Amino acid sequence: MELKYEDIEKIIYPEKLESSAYNHIAYFSNSKSHPISKIWLELGYKKTKLELGKYIILEKENFNINNKEVFMTNTEKGNDFEKIAKQLLEEYLKEKLEKQKKVEIGFKVKKEHKFDLGNDNYLIECKSYKWTKENNIPSAKISTLRETLYYFFLAPKNYKKILILEKSNLKNNETILDYFLRLNLHLIPEELILLEIDIENKKIIQKTIKS
Repeated sequence: MELKYEDIEKIIYPEKLESSAYNHIAYFSNSKSHPISKIWLELGYKKTKLELGKYIILEKENFNINNKEVFMTNTEKGNDFEKIAKQLLEEYLKEKLEKQKKVEIGFKVKKEHKFDLGNDNYLIECKSYKWTKENNIPSAKISTLRETLYYFFLAPKNYKKILILEKSNLKNNETILDYFLRLNLHLIPEELILLEIDIENKKIIQKTIKS
């Protein structure tokens, strides 16, 4: 299967490939330590060819469906969840929200960053995460949630911040968000608003941090 660079950026949207993806072969090594290659490795693929700045070739034995669709599924699910989140949050907050809210983040040097949703009062990140098929911890997604907390920290202080996840199935009586909160309590500011969406019932649930 060929994945062009623009295909990869659709998968990781709204993030962009780093400059090293265009200059260093090691960026796309078959290593689970990298969040992008971890995606294809967990699906049973390996990178067999790379044209820097153009495309990568992934191969998997005895796989006979349209492989690219497997990768795009997560992106499509994320987009669908974002639409649901926007609709429910507008009702919940009683405010209109825009997609891809742009703000400058950083310390002394600022750089534009796009949050999933937002307006003049809120910055919102939406995540549709589930346990793996083997009911294991999706470690790459947990790392992404930690990055999200850092982006919130770097954002202007006048915004209220919301992290909202799709309510996952329970493992050991915990959703993904419950698990993340338990292990990362020391990283979560008191003012962060934590929500889950019960998709089946179209309901927003506010989470409380248990110290």
